[in-house]
Amino acid sequence: MTRKETALDALNKKIPKLEEKINQDKQLLEELKAKREMLEVEALKKFLHDNGMTTEEIIARLTAASPVVHEQKIGMEDRKNVEH
Repeated sequence: MTRKETALDALNKKIPKLEEKINQDKQLLEELKAKREMLEVEALKKFLHDNGMTTEEIIARLTAASPVVHEQKIGMEDRKNVEH
């Protein structure tokens, strides 16, 4: 095998590993984006709550703007239903 063929073979072996790494990085990026959005919503909720708004008022205002808040509202309602 020539040096060129050996180098090409080595590169071909690295491609699947690199593709797997790219896919993992894409998944991590999506998870980080979702986490960032959730943290931004939580920070805004805290700010509004600290300025006199009730949790229900905050959720009502933010629900239309963010699907994450809508999911959190559903989770809160589920917890309330379990408690009662």
